[in-house]
Amino acid sequence: MRYFKSTFFIFLGVYLVIVVYYFVFQKNIIFYPTNDYAPPPIGFDIEEVFIKTQDGEILHGWWMKREGASKTVLFFHGNAGNLTDRNFRLDIFKRLELNALMIDYRGYGKSSGKIKRENDLYIDSEAGWYFLTKEKNIIPEDIILWGRSIGGAIAVYLAQGKDIHALIIESSFFSLANIGEKHFPFLPIKQLLKFKFESGEKIQNVKRPILFTHSKKDDIIPFSESEMLYKKAQEPKEFLKLEKGDHNTDLILSYDEYFEGVRDFLSSIEN
Repeated sequence: MRYFKSTFFIFLGVYLVIVVYYFVFQKNIIFYPTNDYAPPPIGFDIEEVFIKTQDGEILHGWWMKREGASKTVLFFHGNAGNLTDRNFRLDIFKRLELNALMIDYRGYGKSSGKIKRENDLYIDSEAGWYFLTKEKNIIPEDIILWGRSIGGAIAVYLAQGKDIHALIIESSFFSLANIGEKHFPFLPIKQLLKFKFESGEKIQNVKRPILFTHSKKDDIIPFSESEMLYKKAQEPKEFLKLEKGDHNTDLILSYDEYFEGVRDFLSSIEN
């Protein structure tokens, strides 16, 4: 009996250490910024910009202006790397004949600061919005908010109540707690999580056209997450369901299907 009690308390102690570890270091588990930097690729007419946030951080971004483009993308990337890993995005925006601003969150790439709380990313998104609407004088009706993975949650936050042209959400989630429970089923995720990203609550406040894209074979964020988001969203909305590729390869293996779907969506909502 004493043996079993000792074993129980040993396991309990180890478990509590694991719980404390994930609570304290959850930011490092969620975000994987890199500071490696590559200059803008040739052939896209990109201006490097540095945007100040309302709390004093300086965000690095790439601003691509296309001659004759009537719409502008504000793009939010996922949780790893930085914007210089996403040159293929520029090709997509160029082919769609769109202006585009891609920004790095604080602590990513050449952006200053560190992420300490969920609201920091929302502040960063608002800085990008201010740059487009105030410094570049682009009206909200000509802006497409576009986010992938955790960037989708940031785009949903920013889109609430705004008269934007459209919202595009790629491979994102209903709430970050759902993803945490999938990958760490042994932890009380909802009690531990400081970064909520409750897109399921916010998506109902978006009243402009929305396109959801997600691979059915996504191995990190389940396809069902976008299905739940889609159900909560108001009309008009569309769901582009990709058949090939996991979370990191869907846009490579389903590129033609993806590109045509996004192009058709944007064409369908043109004024």
